[in-house]
Amino acid sequence: MNKHSLPYEEAFDLYSDTIISAIEKIVSGSFQGRSSLKTWIYQIFHNKYVDLIRKMSTNKSSIHKTLSISDSLFWIADSSKTIIQQLADKTDWTVLREKLNQIGDNCRQMLMLWADGYSDKEIARSMEYKTSDVVKTTRLRCLEKLKQLYRSS
Repeated sequence: MNKHSLPYEEAFDLYSDTIISAIEKIVSGSFQGRSSLKTWIYQIFHNKYVDLIRKMSTNKSSIHKTLSISDSLFWIADSSKTIIQQLADKTDWTVLREKLNQIGDNCRQMLMLWADGYSDKEIARSMEYKTSDVVKTTRLRCLEKLKQLYRSS
């Protein structure tokens, strides 16, 4: 960490990747024994370190550096913050409505009632389910469908 000025997490990742790579190469027969095992493993680590430095110095690495909307709002004037937050909220609601339309009428109705604070017993009476346990199971299935839709998009 000190020699290469690496944060602990990056040093740990490089070390782990080095050991895994060394084990894979030994198992596959790539280690020819022309140097000591210590020197060979150090060279693997060094190569991985150079790859990390190259990766961090290219423009491609900036793609993976994300900033949350709330962090971005810190740097924006107060009058603009509310507008940006409103646009983000509107987009979130639009996406949610689209996903709710995709899961079917019963699931949408049940989740909307649940979101409005109705209990499982009240939903069971309203939607004519036999018990609140059936509502709970169905609601959990509907939520799982909704999660799958979010993951697939």
